[in-house]
Amino acid sequence: MNDNYGSLGHGQFWIDVLSVQKSASYTHSNGSSIKYSNWTPGEPRACKSECCAVTISQTGSWTSRNCSDSYNVLCETDYKPSIAESSISKDGFKRGPFGKEYLYHIHHLWHEEAETVCNSYNGANLVSIGSYSEHRWIVNHVYSGEFWTAGRYRVGYGWRWSNNKPLTYTDWHHRSECGHQPDCCILMLTRKDDFKFYKGWCRVSKRFVCERYISQDGFDLNFTRTAMINLMSVSQSLEHDLKNIRTSIENNQSLIQQRMISISNQTETLMNENKKIDDDISKNLKLVEQISAQVKIIENKSFHLNTIGSLQLLLIVTVIGVIFIYTKLVVKKENANAVNNSNHRQVAKK
Repeated sequence: MNDNYGSLGHGQFWIDVLSVQKSASYTHSNGSSIKYSNWTPGEPRACKSECCAVTISQTGSWTSRNCSDSYNVLCETDYKPSIAESSISKDGFKRGPFGKEYLYHIHHLWHEEAETVCNSYNGANLVSIGSYSEHRWIVNHVYSGEFWTAGRYRVGYGWRWSNNKPLTYTDWHHRSECGHQPDCCILMLTRKDDFKFYKGWCRVSKRFVCERYISQDGFDLNFTRTAMINLMSVSQSLEHDLKNIRTSIENNQSLIQQRMISISNQTETLMNENKKIDDDISKNLKLVEQISAQVKIIENKSFHLNTIGSLQLLLIVTVIGVIFIYTKLVVKKENANAVNNSNHRQVAKK
């Protein structure tokens, strides 16, 4: 008792040492013998009635007094708090009133890195906040600055804690850096923002708070938590694979869309070129029609010219023929006249 006196405070108070037989023989109140004593010189002494021991201020030594006197009381119990009921665990976790214990971490890490560090503490995770009371207790007793929580947006599931449970309590800030995106996580803001939930990019270095569950009987739930962590690890791995598949599909869809746009543009260009060719063909056909019309006109003119030429030739031939016939007739007539004349002369002669 003397070894612990300084840590309990100074003053006079009753201790569990008494004598009920008006003698100098002292025992504990349960009748057991005293294994340690720290009597002031000249003590203990016999009392007229029951004697009890009190401590003396400053020294912590014992002296005997009548049990009916008034002094302060210092109680003790054999109860030993369990690990879960201790205020601070060996690895620094602080016990809270919600079946959990919490650890504030001073390092600045990305959200995924912070989760990995928390997992290394015997099945812990980033803190998930289930109520207003827990929210306020954490910022009042664990850390009141900016820190990562376990909240993260999961495609197809919405906002979830790292244990894959949906958020049943939220206290969103009116502003945010991101929204319904897979790289968006929940950051706890400071007092000036009333410790609101903030949607921030996961790959930003911040301090963080870890948590782990403890059972009511004082034993931590290591086995269950480890199994949950393993399941979460598998789930996260599958989610990572699904994310890669979705990214690949999105990239392929984007590539296909780009190719479709390119093909559509090429098709439109070809259609425009075909239209231009059709327009050129149409113009050429019209030109051909015009040329054909001109050719017909020329042919008609040629025909008329040919006809006139033929008539002129025929006329010339006719004139020549007429002249020829006329000449022959003239010659013949002259011959006939000559013959006649000859005959007349002959006749005359006769």
